[in-house]
Amino acid sequence: MKSTLEQVQEIKKHGYHLDLGDVISQTFENFKKIALLSGAIIIVLAIVLLMITLGVGGILGLALNFTDFFTEYSSGNVSTTFLLVNMAVSVVGYALISPVVAGIMQIAHNAETNRDFDFSTAFSHYKTKHFKELFLATAVITFVSSGISTLSQLGQLYFLDDLSLMIIITIVNLILAALVPLLTLLTIPFIIFGNLSAMEAIKASIVTVSKRFWMILLLMIIFFICAMLGFFALCIGIFFTLPIFSSAQYIIYRNAIPMEEKDELDEIGSSEY
Repeated sequence: MKSTLEQVQEIKKHGYHLDLGDVISQTFENFKKIALLSGAIIIVLAIVLLMITLGVGGILGLALNFTDFFTEYSSGNVSTTFLLVNMAVSVVGYALISPVVAGIMQIAHNAETNRDFDFSTAFSHYKTKHFKELFLATAVITFVSSGISTLSQLGQLYFLDDLSLMIIITIVNLILAALVPLLTLLTIPFIIFGNLSAMEAIKASIVTVSKRFWMILLLMIIFFICAMLGFFALCIGIFFTLPIFSSAQYIIYRNAIPMEEKDELDEIGSSEY
């Protein structure tokens, strides 16, 4: 079988077939297999992140007057320092949890190929060779996304009197904020299934998504609407509908890139890891 990079080059030259109906049906079939377990994992992750956030907030509370801070924040007087610190925290935070996102995608793959999976599968990529690449790729993507958002907010801070310029900055920010995660949608599967490095995976994702950009955009809108239906189940249902994005990423990748049956996690413990 051709290497992943060779397949990406073929996609760049000739494109690939992606059927809207097939992707939707395959995604929902996969989602049904992983929804409960993945939802429970997301709940645990959310609780851990909340505890960390409260802990960090408690530490900052010793040094800051939060009443004054949040008064300024709510009125829009956010300092440049705060925006930069917030961006740095976002980059590191998302990079650290990226192996869990990859783990949920691994669960989707195992469910599709009738392999065993359990709660621990979600954390398996913290101990595989892919951890470094997942961390770096997510850090780069988050840095770009957060950087765009931070520049937009800084622009709004320094051009408060120019309404037309603020509107332009806001529109450009919204467009770029949507484009970056969409174009890099397949970065994680290219790393854990295609064995690409962080930058190779980002480039491969951009090439693959751009070849079927409008269809993938439509698919993400459809799955976003489906995920938001979880709010109607006492809000907590959103935790069990969010994994549909992992199923969608996996199914789109599998349709674009033929996958070998070899399971990366079977090799944990070998000298490569």
